[in-house]
Amino acid sequence: MINEKSKIAILGGGSWATAIAKIALVNSKEINWYMRRQDQIDEFVRISKNPSYLTGIKFDTDRIRFTSNINH
Repeated sequence: MINEKSKIAILGGGSWATAIAKIALVNSKEINWYMRRQDQIDEFVRISKNPSYLTGIKFDTDRIRFTSNINH
């Protein structure tokens, strides 16, 4: 289990980032996920999965803090 004070950030919205995010959510209460395109984030939240990669994997989007702003 990841330390409660640890923070995880995923950069990108491709297949590798999606796979790593799924693994990270097994061991963490919440992750931060940057994707460049806000429309991809919106669709991901709407359908609870990445609309472009590994589309068979569902996510608990309540545990993901998405952003399209790299400075966040």
